[in-house]
Amino acid sequence: MQGIVDLILPLLVLRAIVAAGLSFLCRTLARRFPEERFLGYWAWAWAAYAAYLVFGLPGAELPKHVLLSEALIFVAMAAGYSQPALLVLGAEALRKRVLPARRQRSWVIATTITIGVLVFFLARLSTDSLAVRIAPRQALVGFAFFYCAAAFKMRARRKASRSASVVTTACAGYGIVLLLLAVASVLTVHKPQLHSIAFLICLDLVCQFAVAAGIILQLDEEYQLQQRRLGESEDRFLVLFENNPLPIFVYDVEQFRFLAVNQAAIKHYGYSRGEFLAMSVLDIRPEEYRAAALSALRGKRMRPIGAMGTWRHRKKDGTVFDADIVTKETRFRGRPARMAVAIDVSERAGLEEQLRQAQKMEAVGQLAGGVAHDFNNLLTVIRGQVEVLGRNAGLREPQKNHLDQIDQAAERASALIRQLLAFSRKQVLQPKVLQFDAVVTEMAEMLRRLVGEHIELAIESDPQLGRVKADRSQMEQVLVNLALNARDAMPSGGRLTIRTSSVEIAQDSSSLGSGTELTAGRYVLLEVADTGAGMDRATRARIFEPFFTTKDLGQGTGLGLATAYGIVKQSGGWIGLESEPARGTTFKVFLPQVEASVDPTGIEERAALPSPSGVGHETILLVEDEERIRDLAGKFLTSRGYTVLAAGNGAEALDLVQHHASPVDLLVTDMIMPKLDGKELVRQLARCVPQMKVLYISGYSNPSGVEIAIDESASYLPKPFSMEQLVRKVREVLGRPS
Repeated sequence: MQGIVDLILPLLVLRAIVAAGLSFLCRTLARRFPEERFLGYWAWAWAAYAAYLVFGLPGAELPKHVLLSEALIFVAMAAGYSQPALLVLGAEALRKRVLPARRQRSWVIATTITIGVLVFFLARLSTDSLAVRIAPRQALVGFAFFYCAAAFKMRARRKASRSASVVTTACAGYGIVLLLLAVASVLTVHKPQLHSIAFLICLDLVCQFAVAAGIILQLDEEYQLQQRRLGESEDRFLVLFENNPLPIFVYDVEQFRFLAVNQAAIKHYGYSRGEFLAMSVLDIRPEEYRAAALSALRGKRMRPIGAMGTWRHRKKDGTVFDADIVTKETRFRGRPARMAVAIDVSERAGLEEQLRQAQKMEAVGQLAGGVAHDFNNLLTVIRGQVEVLGRNAGLREPQKNHLDQIDQAAERASALIRQLLAFSRKQVLQPKVLQFDAVVTEMAEMLRRLVGEHIELAIESDPQLGRVKADRSQMEQVLVNLALNARDAMPSGGRLTIRTSSVEIAQDSSSLGSGTELTAGRYVLLEVADTGAGMDRATRARIFEPFFTTKDLGQGTGLGLATAYGIVKQSGGWIGLESEPARGTTFKVFLPQVEASVDPTGIEERAALPSPSGVGHETILLVEDEERIRDLAGKFLTSRGYTVLAAGNGAEALDLVQHHASPVDLLVTDMIMPKLDGKELVRQLARCVPQMKVLYISGYSNPSGVEIAIDESASYLPKPFSMEQLVRKVREVLGRPS
């Protein structure tokens, strides 16, 4: 065997050079394709094979230096027998796509090296120790290549790769050649086979080149596939990134500089792509929010994905808006980065603010309605008692003056309560079908006197204006309040335009902005426009709040526009405004248009009624749960000649009617009472006294917030009222034809 080694020494040296080259090739490819973990093991396997040849050949050529020769051969055996272990570990990484456990790797390598050491010592007992040392290693390596062939075959099936099939064939062929070399090495002990061994060594070299070529082809094929997939991925990225309607940007996690932005971000923020790429994410934050933003950005570095919450962002033109930010960890051009999606939630924030405002105003309205109810009862008693005292003939002039001041204060308090009720939408309405332009025209002269000569008043009416169903006095109150607001906005003079028109609101109409509560249909539009100082955004947001005013202390109650708001809302309409500082203000009132004809009982007819004397003889059923008002009103009506049946609630009233001999001519009832409310009482009494007339008295309608509009056949006297107003109203109602 030693003689054959001497003869084929050039081939063995060539094998060592090829093995070293293959080790270098696998190491280079492992750096280029780090995901192909088997290449690292194969690089060490070919390095071990090269070391096996480099140390084994000199050991075989130094028979005279026994110790040195044995030492070199021992090292060669350790390196050579580690090759099959490294090949098997590479195949495992190829099959499972993960590295074997460290303990498993160490055990496999240690086992093969141990086998090599045992073979080394056993070979010392053989007559041809070199053949005994070579043959087992070649067999082990052959079987290792069979295992590698199986691993590549599995990969070829998994990825449908032709080049992986080439590597499978090369590994299987190499395993066969190595097994044949092992057999030839054993047979050479008895009969030298120089040509056969030389031929097999040449096949060995060919198989090594075939394995190397197959690996290169396979990696090239997979690289091309990766490039195609990468191109497709980039195309999908461009579609999803560039064409996404939401602003998206990618930024560096260390410096927070923009790396990429999509077209939506460019359009929304107003910066060009070049400007964006020269900025950091801190530059789109307002100055006062940058410290908090920097802290949040640093805190998000280690989180792969998450919502950063709502942040204030600034556009190029200085506009600040709220944006919900969601980020995700990614890589951009080989370095760690973050992708952020910015969702403009300004409109949502505006809607949330409107909801909070509506809830606040509703709460104030509930409070105002409750206070007004009790306060109106107290004011009614106060005014009634003032009248009683005023009828005393022995009063002196100073005492009369005190009573007059009390009565005037009660009247002013009554006006304030009426405004609170209008705002809270708890007043009782007497709706009539109105020609709205007639209401505006008839009030024109009064409005001119109201705003003053320094303001030019223009009335623009639509001749085809539709009709509305509303309480005329309340609509007049809206006009007056809006005109007074315009007057106060133009202290140095200006122009006030009152315009009416018919409009149609489509279901998808966005011209009125967000927060409108109008349904689709036709509306009568009242516009009150001034050329005054205008309002900023903060003022506009609070303009309909009760007691909010921009006037100096003592120059306004802050209830004028709140009252207009409440009246319009209770009438089923909507009120809004358009205003900018130094550009004036335009209030817009939308009222539902009706097709019914104008009610003949207009304000002119009511004004033409003769003034009643307040004296009578009829029977009146007075129903009032407030005892002091009931007693006071009963005394006044009795003093005027009426027969009064007084009851504290609806049940008592029904009992009185059933046990009273003569019919009841007039029912005077509060609207809200325990056990039985006013309207239900009227319905029950109408069955037994159909000719009975009705006069409602109340401080407000339904405390639950459901507005009540009284029947057109009934009359209404709001609290607080004087006793003289009560008896005159009673006489007026009784004097009307049934």
